[in-house]
Amino acid sequence: MKRISSFALSVFLLFVNSPATFAEAPYDSYTYDYYGRVVPSPDPYTPSRIINGEGLGIGKLSGPKDIFVSRQSDIYIVDTGNNRIIITDRHWNLLRVIDGFYHNGEWDTFNNPGGIFVTKNNHIYVADTTNQRIVELDEEGNLVRIIGRPESEILDENFLYMPTSLVLDSAGRIYVIGLSVNQGIIELNSDGEFSGFIGASKVTPSVSDIIWKRISTQEQRKRMIAFVPTEYNNIAIDTKGFLYTVTSTLDEKVLGAAIASRSSNDTGAPIKKLNLQGSDVMRRKGSFLPAGDIAYPPSIIPNFKYTGPSRLVDVCVEAFGGYTVLDSNRGHVFTYDGDGNLMYAFGAPGETKGTFRLPIAIEVLDNRMFVVDMGSNNITEFQVTDYGSMVKEAIAHHHEGLYEEATHKWYQVLKKNANSELAYTGIGKAFLRKGDYGEALRYFKLGHNKIYYSKAFKYYRREVLSENFNGIMVVVLLLSIGIYVRIRYKKRKGVKS
Repeated sequence: MKRISSFALSVFLLFVNSPATFAEAPYDSYTYDYYGRVVPSPDPYTPSRIINGEGLGIGKLSGPKDIFVSRQSDIYIVDTGNNRIIITDRHWNLLRVIDGFYHNGEWDTFNNPGGIFVTKNNHIYVADTTNQRIVELDEEGNLVRIIGRPESEILDENFLYMPTSLVLDSAGRIYVIGLSVNQGIIELNSDGEFSGFIGASKVTPSVSDIIWKRISTQEQRKRMIAFVPTEYNNIAIDTKGFLYTVTSTLDEKVLGAAIASRSSNDTGAPIKKLNLQGSDVMRRKGSFLPAGDIAYPPSIIPNFKYTGPSRLVDVCVEAFGGYTVLDSNRGHVFTYDGDGNLMYAFGAPGETKGTFRLPIAIEVLDNRMFVVDMGSNNITEFQVTDYGSMVKEAIAHHHEGLYEEATHKWYQVLKKNANSELAYTGIGKAFLRKGDYGEALRYFKLGHNKIYYSKAFKYYRREVLSENFNGIMVVVLLLSIGIYVRIRYKKRKGVKS
C-alpha cells in the first residue's frame, strides 16, 4: 500500500504541476489508463460564460445549491441564501422569480431551500430544508400542497427531517435525501406518505473491529465509531426510473482499498445506481470503479491544500446513457459511460472563468454543462468541444445499435487522442460484432480491456478450431497410430528378450 500511495502521489503532483497540454481552458483535461496513470486528453468542454444574479437583473445570488433543467429546457436555480427559486429559459432570459407563495391565505416563504425537481407537467417540488418540508408548486408558482415530516412507527420520535435533495419517478413516488440521514433514501408515495427507506449502504466491520468491540469496556465502546451506513449527498433519476446517488462520507481507507483492488461491487463505491427495490445495479466494468480521482495525495500530507479522495456532491444523468459527477474537493468533473468507463475529466479550483471556489451542483442541457459554484455565487456554463462531442456520439451510436457509425466516431477520437483506451475498446467491440475476432483481440489489447479480450479470445479459439478441424483430426489420428505402433513394438521387443 505504501508503494501504491507513493506512486499515486507522484503521479498526481506531476499532473497538477505540469503545464496545460491544451490551452483552450484554464485546466488540464485527463483520463486514467489501465495502470492508474494520469493521461492528458483534449478538452471535452470549455467555459463559455458566467451567469450571476446581476446579469439576470435580480441582484446577487447567495449560496446557490441546486440547478435543474426541465423537459421544456427551462432552467431552475435554487438561490438558497436568498430563499428563492429563479427560472430562466434555455438562453438565460429571466422568466420568473419565486420567493414565496400564499398558504392558507397568508404569505409563506422558503427557509434555506436545498434541492429542486420539476415534473413533466411543470410542477415544481422544492426541498425546503430548514422548514423541514417539501413544497409543491404549479407552473405559475402557486401552492399545490405541502408535504411535511414523514410519520411512521419505524421512525424515532427524534428523527431529524431536513430534506436537501429529491426526485420523482413516473408514478409520482418521491425519493428524498435528508441531512444526516444514514438509513438510506426516504421514499414517499404519490400522496406524500412515508413508504420506507431504500438503498441503505451496507457496512461490514472488519474481524479486528469485531474482536476489539467484544473485549473493550463499555466506556471504550461508547467512544468507538459506530458501524452505521453512510449518508447520501445527492440524487438523480433517469428516464427508466433508476436512481443515481453519490456520497462523500465513505472511509478513506475503504475507498482506497476498493480503488486499489479494482472492485466491481458496491463496497466502497461512492456512486450507485439503484433500482426500485433499492438494489445497486451499477455496472463497474472499467479499469477502476467510478470514484472520481483515483490518484491523489493522502490526507496525512501536511500543508497540501487538496488532499484525499474526490468529494462527490452531485450527479446528473447524460442522454447517451452515462452520467457525470462533481467533485467539490478539487473542482473536477468526471463523466462515465454506462459501463463505468471514465470518458474524460476536467476542471480546477480557482477564481478565473472555468474554475471554482466551491462547486455544489451540476446539470446538462444538450451540448452545454452548468456548474453551480456556491463559493463564487455564480453558475459557469461550459460548451462541449468537437472532441467531447465525438466521444459522446460514439457511445450513443453504440447504444442505439449503430455500430458502423460508432466505429467511425471512435476512429475520429483516436485522431485527436491516440491514448484513448475507450476508443480502442469501442473499435474492438465493433470487430467483435462483425465476427473479426483477430482484429477485436488486437484492439482490446490496445485498450487494456481484459473482459472483452477474454470474450474475443474464446470466440477466436473456437473459430480457429472450427476452420482447422480436419487438419487437427488428421494430426490426432496420426499421433494415435504412432503411439499404438510404438507400444506394440515395445511389447514385441520385450517378448523376444
